[in-house]
Parts: sequence; structure tokens; C-alpha cells
Amino acid sequence: MAINGSNVLIYVYDKDYAGTTYTDKYIPVADQSNLSDEQSKNIIDTSAKGDKHLKGIYGRQEGSISLEALYFPNPSSADEKGYLVLKNCFNNNKFAYIKVFDGTNAEYGEVLIESIGREFPDEDVSTVSVELRLNEALSETAPTITDTNTSGSETV
Repeated sequence: MAINGSNVLIYVYDKDYAGTTYTDKYIPVADQSNLSDEQSKNIIDTSAKGDKHLKGIYGRQEGSISLEALYFPNPSSADEKGYLVLKNCFNNNKFAYIKVFDGTNAEYGEVLIESIGREFPDEDVSTVSVELRLNEALSETAPTITDTNTSGSETV
């Protein structure tokens, strides 16, 4: 059965979160408007000179996630601080840990923040776009996280 895309959200692990709403410390990246992911595998060419068609074997896998959300320059609640975690990880060269959740199923991953872009259009809401590169394949098992490897919404 197909799912409504508005039900799929990305959450980010915030080592500084001390509230009770999100018991696993994964907080949402606020007011998301778009989320997409892509997984691919490199193909290694194994063709020989006499082959009439390309042949190959699987190489390394890679994945990326693109996220767009409303921009909150001064977030006040945990629901708005997910962007700060991503920004702090980016600025401090730390890993971020994400959970992609569709309301029923969750997938987890360790990511590097490849880019962060902000847009401030005239007479429209400001948005932020974030490009994440998966450092490992998404998994249904939550990773073991060492807080020194990541940033929080308030600390590096």
C-alpha cells in the first residue's frame, strides 16, 4: 500500500535534548516541506576485449538524502531545533544521526552534512535545504551513538 509523503519525516539525534516528548532523543527537523533519498551502487566493469556487451559486478553502495524545511533562525522548542543539530554538525565536522520515520517504520543512519542552503524569497516563507550523505546504509536498527562524535542543538 502506498503512503502519503507528508507522513514521512526525518528526525535528528540531539544529544542536548532533555525533554520527555521524544524518548529516544531524535527530534524532528521542523516543518519539513520535502524529503527525498536515493541509494545506488557503483558497477565495476569486468568486460574483456572479446566481449560483445558490457559485464559488471557490484561495487560500493552510496546514498544521499535531500531535505527542505521552513527556516527558524532562533528556534525555541525541540520541534524547531533539529536544524541547529545539523548546522552544528556541519560547522564542527561531526556526524549526524538520523531517523526516517513514516509513522510506522523507522530507518536509521549515520550521515555527513554535505551542504546547507537558505533561501529568503520576497513575500514568502524562508526555507533551508540540507543535503546529507549516508555514511552507511539505512538500517532498521538504531545505531549505538557516542556523544563525542556528534553535535547537539546547543553544544558542539
